[in-house]
Amino acid sequence: MADASTVSVLIQARDNASQALKNVEGNMKSLGASFERHRRAIGLAATAIGAAVTGIAVLSVKSSLDQQIGISQLDAALKNVNTSYAAQEATIEKVIAAQQNKTNFGDEEQRKALRELILVSGSYTDAMAALIPTIELAAGKNMDLSAAATLVARAISGEETALGRYGIQVEKGAGATAVLTAIMESFGGQAEAAADPTTQLKNRMGDLFQVLGDALLPIIEKLVPMIEGLVKKIIDWAEAHPNLARVLGIVVAALGAA
Repeated sequence: MADASTVSVLIQARDNASQALKNVEGNMKSLGASFERHRRAIGLAATAIGAAVTGIAVLSVKSSLDQQIGISQLDAALKNVNTSYAAQEATIEKVIAAQQNKTNFGDEEQRKALRELILVSGSYTDAMAALIPTIELAAGKNMDLSAAATLVARAISGEETALGRYGIQVEKGAGATAVLTAIMESFGGQAEAAADPTTQLKNRMGDLFQVLGDALLPIIEKLVPMIEGLVKKIIDWAEAHPNLARVLGIVVAALGAA
């Protein structure tokens, strides 16, 4: 038989446990009431998070597609001068990455400029030699890189005087090497000197979106036909039942506003 001290301890333990349960119950009620008070705010926050995630996914896929299109266009230009992106990828991307790391010009912008140099000059070798001078000229004169590429391509293709208005004097017939040397003498180092950390960060974020998009794109490509089929069925149903579709639209709008 338990003595008085044991009974006292048991009673005290029971009372403590009861109080703890009451505290938990009170806290749960309080939490429930808080959720109820802030239900709309929580819902809006969840919606905002969902929208942000969706937005990032969309931007990533678009960035990946834009990069693929840019590479395809560059590949087409390279094939016109008897080579290909696959054959020159390592050399091209090494130069582009080095310039992106120390200037404001991202990889897509540089590929576009290289494509323009190839299209106008008709030479992959001349275009690659002209890419860095083109970047320096664009930075030094605060020009669009594609516009600078067109200008430099014309100059190395025999229109040396095209650079005269930018302070670069080259004798007619001097050749591509003389043109590029003159550009570097006037504007060498401008691109790195003009590097803006915020622009470079934006370029890095663009690269991140491209990597995410590369991973998401195969999934999206599989889902698109399914989504298109579903949308077509919904459209067909709505056209066949216009009154019911209108009622459902009103109901959905009312629920969204609640």
